[in-house]
Amino acid sequence: MDEIDTQKSVSKSAAHFITGTFISRFTGMIRDLCMAYFYGTSPAVAAFLIAFRLSNLLRRLLGEGALLNGFIPFFEAKRKESPKRAAEFFRDLFWSLSIIVILILIGAEILLVTFLIFSDISPGAREIMQMTAVMLPGIFFICQFGLSMALLECERNFFIPGVAPVAFNIVWIAAIFLFHNFSPFSAMLGISTSIVMAFFLQWWVTIPHVRNYIQQFLSWREWMTPHIFAPELKNMVSPLLFGVVGVAAMQINSAFDIIIARFASLEGPAYLSYAHRLQQLPLALFGIAIASALLPPFTRAVKEENHERFKSLLSFGLLRTYSLLFPGTIAIFVLGCASVNLLYGRGLFTNVSTIHTTLCLWGYGIGLVPAAFVLLLAPAYYARRDFWTPTLGSILSVLVNFVLNLLMVFVLHFGEMSIALCTSITAFINMQFLLKRLPIPIIQELLPTFKKITIASLTAGLCVLCMGYFYFHDPSFVIFFQKTEMHFPRLFLEQMQHFVVLTSLFALVFLISCYILKVEEVLQFVRIKRK
Repeated sequence: MDEIDTQKSVSKSAAHFITGTFISRFTGMIRDLCMAYFYGTSPAVAAFLIAFRLSNLLRRLLGEGALLNGFIPFFEAKRKESPKRAAEFFRDLFWSLSIIVILILIGAEILLVTFLIFSDISPGAREIMQMTAVMLPGIFFICQFGLSMALLECERNFFIPGVAPVAFNIVWIAAIFLFHNFSPFSAMLGISTSIVMAFFLQWWVTIPHVRNYIQQFLSWREWMTPHIFAPELKNMVSPLLFGVVGVAAMQINSAFDIIIARFASLEGPAYLSYAHRLQQLPLALFGIAIASALLPPFTRAVKEENHERFKSLLSFGLLRTYSLLFPGTIAIFVLGCASVNLLYGRGLFTNVSTIHTTLCLWGYGIGLVPAAFVLLLAPAYYARRDFWTPTLGSILSVLVNFVLNLLMVFVLHFGEMSIALCTSITAFINMQFLLKRLPIPIIQELLPTFKKITIASLTAGLCVLCMGYFYFHDPSFVIFFQKTEMHFPRLFLEQMQHFVVLTSLFALVFLISCYILKVEEVLQFVRIKRK
């Protein structure tokens, strides 16, 4: 294991995850582009996005976050005892999870249908509940996908979990074209129906690889005779509950954000959703990739009591994350207008939509590095079977976010951008909470490199701001003061020229600055060697 779990092996695993995730995120961008072109930011789209977020609460609780982080330490412990026992552990969890999710979905559907039949609610709320009820069955498949993803990551197969959402995005895109001539609500209802099939296909991509693993240790008869709620699973219940509480807090926080945005404006949830997906691109490509690649090595280092390797991996993860995502933060601010306009600025996505989406993107962008650090620090605690600390941090950040949202929207009337800003503030709070409770001091050693990366990023950002303002008349300097009087290029070639020139300038100045400042972490990543 010492030979396997090195910085090089983690980089390789992260690269596989990044490659798969980049492909899936690219199709996701095409999906969002089609949604923006055909449906814009209409209230029906905003209602659909709220329903999608609500129906995905169970996905986050039981499918990806808590389950993945709770499963990996226990699976690795079982595998150290016996590979067959680890396979049996996976089998028992698969069938137990299936029963739990089916029972929860049945109960949720009964409640929703009963409420729709017997309650007198507004048309907008009724539309949201109808679409939520339609999408809920797909959560069974996405929860199973989360479990399969955790198994594949333990097997060091990071490409398939990253690329599997391509199937989901293809179905969604097909539905957009299929229903684009329908009325807005009918179109959103049709897309909601297709989401269930999309979730199934995303899980189906992982099934052959999971089956190949199972067949090594279990016969078909053994697979079909599980121990439902086996005693071994009870050991996982307590930490899993902590994880569920922490993830629940964050997901309730996320759902609350998009609901509050509806009070800020009817189009507010759409602005936030389009901006959030842009912010999630660098976070998924680098933050989530590095965190996912590190959790199994973290766990093995803890099991072997190899504290030096644990510290080395954590330092590497934090440094690599900052070197990739702090420049991304500055790029969000100086390239935000150009990127939003390039991706969405056509069809029914108006200039006003571009402005408000950019403002929301800026609000989310402030929290890019803290959010990535939280993703990285939480597995460090999970590997040590400390599930309480990340849970407490999540609960604290949710409470702060709740209070700030109420203050910003209902008291100060700052609009939907303030909701994104509150999310970033709470990410800072959560990050500081986790850093202060680390058993090993680590940030002080990394500060000199952090400072160099910060200087290089700010230098590149300043150059891009000047070029954009004087050559392209980019509104980033004045967007706060002229929200309704700005006009953006609507021709694709003009949009592309604006984005490519500014992005190339940012990358060039940043790399030159890193070369001058001797930022070896960045230079090694892009394979530039100093003489």
